[in-house]
Amino acid sequence: MQKKTTMTVSDETVNRHGYRVLTSGIDIEGFKKNPVMLYNHLRADDWKGINENGLPPGRWENIKKIEGNLIADPVLDMDDPIGKAIAQKLELGILNASSIGIRIVEISEDPKLMLAGQTRPTITKCELREISIVDIPANRNAVVLFDETGAELEDNLNLILPSLIEKKSMKNLAELLGCNENATEVE
Repeated sequence: MQKKTTMTVSDETVNRHGYRVLTSGIDIEGFKKNPVMLYNHLRADDWKGINENGLPPGRWENIKKIEGNLIADPVLDMDDPIGKAIAQKLELGILNASSIGIRIVEISEDPKLMLAGQTRPTITKCELREISIVDIPANRNAVVLFDETGAELEDNLNLILPSLIEKKSMKNLAELLGCNENATEVE
C-alpha cells in the first residue's frame, strides 16, 4: 500500500527557466477528468526500453489551489513496476519533486507581474495537461510538503497551512516551506 503524500506541484515563484506561472490562471478542470501522472514528462513513445507497456505510472488526486499554490496527492500504480519504484523512491525521500506540463494560453510582460530574477514573461493563463514526478524540478518549490515536526503532510492541507501561518513568524514559515529565511510573503 502506498503512503499518502501531498505535494506542491506549482507555485508562483520564478522557476529555473526565468518565468513564473500564476496559480489563479491555471485551468485544472480538464485535467481533473484525466489526472495523468508521468515520470519526467515522458510519454508512451519515450518509455521504450524503460517501461515496456508505456503506460502512466499513476494519477493525481485532491488537486486544488491554496494561497498561490497548486497542490495534489500522487497515487501510484503499485502493480506497475515503474509506479512501484517511484512510490518506493518517494517514501525514501530519493524523489520528492514534481513538475507541471501546461499549454500556455496567455502571457504578460507587465512589470507589475515580474519578480526579482524573472527574465521571461509571466504566464497568466494556461491549461494543465499533466503533472510529472521528476528528478529535478524547474520550480524549486514543487516538492513533497512537510509539517513543523518534519512529518509529511497528508490530507487537509487547506486546514494545516492557515494554522501554520498563524503560529509561525515569516522567517519560520519560510524555513518550513524550504524558502530563504528572508523570503517575502509573496515568495
